[in-house]
Amino acid sequence: MMYKIFIFMFPLLVLIGCNSTSIYPPSKYIGLYENYNGYRNGSLPNHSDYTGIWENSNGRVTGYYRNGIPYGVWRSYYRNSILGSLMIYFDDGHYQRTDYYPDGLPRMASKGEYNFSGNVFSSSMHSVEFWDINGRLLNGIRSSSDHEIIPKQPSGIKYSLEDYAVESYYFIDKSNFTIAIYLVPENQDLAPYGKIIFYCDLDYSNKIMVKRKESSGSIDLNLAEYHISNQTVKLIFTARNLKEPRNKITMEFPLTR
Repeated sequence: MMYKIFIFMFPLLVLIGCNSTSIYPPSKYIGLYENYNGYRNGSLPNHSDYTGIWENSNGRVTGYYRNGIPYGVWRSYYRNSILGSLMIYFDDGHYQRTDYYPDGLPRMASKGEYNFSGNVFSSSMHSVEFWDINGRLLNGIRSSSDHEIIPKQPSGIKYSLEDYAVESYYFIDKSNFTIAIYLVPENQDLAPYGKIIFYCDLDYSNKIMVKRKESSGSIDLNLAEYHISNQTVKLIFTARNLKEPRNKITMEFPLTR
């Protein structure tokens, strides 16, 4: 069975080519991405036949080009230098890819075929495996639409935490939902990243109750407010050891019962 490949964008990454004044790599193609900065992969403005290793200026994306075509190992990293994704392009047109949560646990592993030609990148997925936010392999799940327990990213994440970026994943199982929030430091001089997991109940009167919370790192979060409307929940978290207004995180996601 063939699956459409899942391309996971890393909005925090800024790609810089060999020329520090350019935001594009030395090729019309780029590894790991289906679209980049408004261009489809294969239509980037640089058309070099570059061969060699390329990485962006802060080292968060790196890969190898052979005659202008992504080849071999490509990697992307979170701001805390944790590996975000690793993809291997093989000579025979096959690939292997693994994506990771911000704490380094595997999130998804896939295999398939790829093609860089004719100013177009194309791919098809042959197999895929998923892990939950605690590193447990989700056996029997073969696509992100198969089951609600596949962790997904909330939409509209907004935060005002100084020196930290925020990543989050959630999953819903009937009246229960779990959400993990990762606080990723902007640089290595800050305290280690934080990971806070909320295990919640949602009853039929649209009330949310936090059953249990697991927290690691120097910043702790509390669920301060929530709003439910049109089958969408909006959550507002506050960091109790930070001062306003730089202590809030908001996000939302659809509810499925």
